[in-house]
Amino acid sequence: MYKIIILLLGGLINSVYANELSLVVPFEKVKQSGLPNATPMQFVIDRDGTLIYHHVGTDRGIKGAFKRKEKMKDGELLKKKLLTLFEQSPVFSDFDYTLVFVTDERAAEFCPPCVMQAEINRKVINSMGNKSILLISLAQHFVGERTGSVR
Repeated sequence: MYKIIILLLGGLINSVYANELSLVVPFEKVKQSGLPNATPMQFVIDRDGTLIYHHVGTDRGIKGAFKRKEKMKDGELLKKKLLTLFEQSPVFSDFDYTLVFVTDERAAEFCPPCVMQAEINRKVINSMGNKSILLISLAQHFVGERTGSVR
């Protein structure tokens, strides 16, 4: 009996991280999408595939975005630009919400706000245990040498 309970608990613990997807996207593709040339960026899309929130920069109040019910002005256009970054469009109806987080592939070196936002996102998702949230991290990959390390 104890073995069954331990196996079930193990499955529940692993499921917290099962709704996560990380993709690397060439910077040129992000640039061509027409999205702002900035990181971090957050997009929240509801189960119906409606973009309900978009923010550029660090957002400590992102939890409030999951309570929104109305469409964003220009939301369809922003969503269309965002979806150009995917080879295949995510299935939004499988989750209550999808959080798309655009970050820097080398965030620890070049984007401290991205590192901070990743921590904020994880805390918010973990605090919303009653909602199913897919976290998609899109890490921009830059080709060539980069300068300007913040370390």
